[in-house]
Amino acid sequence: MVRSFLFRCRDTGMTVQGFADDDALPAEGAVRYEWVRCPACGAGHLVNPDTGSLLVDAREKAQTIGL
Repeated sequence: MVRSFLFRCRDTGMTVQGFADDDALPAEGAVRYEWVRCPACGAGHLVNPDTGSLLVDAREKAQTIGL
């Protein structure tokens, strides 16, 4: 089943809609990211469909706390 989710484009700041296939759920405790072509900027983003966060944001946050 396909479901929609919202995320914020880093390039434009716009809130945009993405779609994910819920049939491909990760193992319990695992985090997944979906590649989504952004309709706002035309680029691709890796987005966590459960939280709407971008992988690049998660990596930057981990680097600032020393992970």
